Amino acid sequence: MAAGSGYGGTGTSSGTPTGFSAVLTVKTFGPKGGRFKVRHGGGTLVISEPKGAAKHLQIAITGGKIPVIRRDLPKYLQRDKIITAFGIQLRQGARYTSVKKPVTVSFSSRAIKKGEKVLVFDTKTGHFRVLGTPQRNGHFVIRLKAGETVAVVQTPAPKKHKK
Repeated sequence: MAAGSGYGGTGTSSGTPTGFSAVLTVKTFGPKGGRFKVRHGGGTLVISEPKGAAKHLQIAITGGKIPVIRRDLPKYLQRDKIITAFGIQLRQGARYTSVKKPVTVSFSSRAIKKGEKVLVFDTKTGHFRVLGTPQRNGHFVIRLKAGETVAVVQTPAPKKHKK
């Protein structure tokens, strides 16, 4: 199914800041749920909607622009390296929606290390906030009942002082 207008880039209540308008894929599921994969940001996203989460649910995955993400990071994260960023939008027809049972989003990449920061965009502050950290190298999982914009950042290593 092709994505129509209205995906990302609008700062809507779906949790998507401006700059996430590049649609990577869109899938539509019925009440039986479903699962799909998409490659992005040097890794693989796996999206799983459980049976009974919604009658009909359209899930769009959008990619973000690094300069926009950097602008929306809080000051204390401005120097961190952005590893990947993507938006997950849940829609029923033309409107954003939430689901009864959480949609599972997992991301796997060799670039992700244990302890790095997984961020979500906070529509109230207009900045990303820390959601958590991966518990093992190369992988993290989040569960969503509504759309979110996600970024993963890596804190720069401290500089070594010369003796």
